Amino acid sequence: MRHSSTVAEACLRAGVHYLDTTGEQHVLTMLRERFTADFAKAGLCLIPSTAYMYSLSEIGARFCLDTPGVDTLDMTEVAEAVPTVASTQTILDAVRFPSYHLKDNELVRYPGVETCEITTPSGRVLKASNWGHVESHLVQS
Repeated sequence: MRHSSTVAEACLRAGVHYLDTTGEQHVLTMLRERFTADFAKAGLCLIPSTAYMYSLSEIGARFCLDTPGVDTLDMTEVAEAVPTVASTQTILDAVRFPSYHLKDNELVRYPGVETCEITTPSGRVLKASNWGHVESHLVQS
């Protein structure tokens, strides 16, 4: 998260593709706005957000939203792990940037960090928030 811009610039100068696991909204937006045209002009790929960790949920969300009559999906990711130093930095950095959710095919800004309680299928009650990938809201019209 802290180095994606520098790495993307270095990739462009070196004439190599950019692949990264970073998936934070503001990084993806920044990379798209700042580098897409230059990478395309150079015939290079700019591919962030290649991490596997949320792929199954994204596939499941697409399947649900492709079901006739389903137009809204609240999705929460639950992961149990000890974050690395870099992941901790990303978590703390992410709250400094606005985050958005898709509503009626428009990106709508969250008013700030929102928290809620979720209940897992096993009955555990967990705290969730809208930063990063912890809570995603997908809406299809």
